[in-house]
Amino acid sequence: MDNKLHGHFWFDLNKGESHNVDHDSSFHIQHVVRNPKKFGFNNKEEMQQHASFPIKDIESGYRDIDYNLEHHVMGKGFARGYHWAPSNYGNGEINVDVASKEHGVQALKHFLPIIKDSEAKGKSYSVTLTTGHRGEDASEQYFSSSDQIEQHIGKSAPTGLQSKEPRTFQGVGQVGEPLRKKIKDALRKKDPSAPNWKLEQEVGYSTGTWGEDSMYPDLAAALNHARPRWNDSSYGTRTVISHLLQHNILDETGFGIYGVDPSDQAFMDHPITIDFTDNTVGEGEEWHSFEEFVNYHGNILDKNLVATATS
Repeated sequence: MDNKLHGHFWFDLNKGESHNVDHDSSFHIQHVVRNPKKFGFNNKEEMQQHASFPIKDIESGYRDIDYNLEHHVMGKGFARGYHWAPSNYGNGEINVDVASKEHGVQALKHFLPIIKDSEAKGKSYSVTLTTGHRGEDASEQYFSSSDQIEQHIGKSAPTGLQSKEPRTFQGVGQVGEPLRKKIKDALRKKDPSAPNWKLEQEVGYSTGTWGEDSMYPDLAAALNHARPRWNDSSYGTRTVISHLLQHNILDETGFGIYGVDPSDQAFMDHPITIDFTDNTVGEGEEWHSFEEFVNYHGNILDKNLVATATS
């Protein structure tokens, strides 16, 4: 491998090649259905045999997840993940999902040169390796240095890449975009006729030490840290919260996390909503994309200026 790993990738463990999902798609599975031969399928009809949902819905983006098809692809020897290269905001991150422990070791071997090159330049990497891809047999491992990765590889000592056909999952599709928009609009208008749905990852975050003088740049830094998971609401939410709490993670006071009704935030002093369903940040009627928010407030943070929050 030429030390190239795309930001939003499928990685062919057999060939050592990174495939850029962002080249033609918004989602990992969408890239698969748009490039069947690249992933070992003769045509979309063959692909449909392994999918939970119509291929046309996945290709259009109406369905952004199909666990059955993704598991089948990973069983062929492909790893899916996100890569955040080191920047002025912090060190690099690689988050990768594989079908088996053997595939995980192979992925780490491929990524190791990238991590070592970065460490030689004074920037470290963290790697989160998920094996089993969210099934009941899934496990997660975390590595913060090339030394830890080499120790893990040495202990595993696989004899070679072995294909594993993952077990079948009943994929649960996410809310389609037209209905999602209707729900969101109704909730924001506090429409009493709104459908009885709860938007994904509406989480309240309360703190006495996260002051209003720095909350915008703090949040921008946390969102930038979660960039590899912007298309994954559960991991993205966890990553944002982890970044905000990183210096006080074991403290018993100072922070609280709880579920909230997005249409009733009056009890909060200064509520900001982070919406992973469409990657927006907002308060009241003013909403911005994650990218716009990070670019603006990240620049302020980078210049060591103070962002003053207005009510």
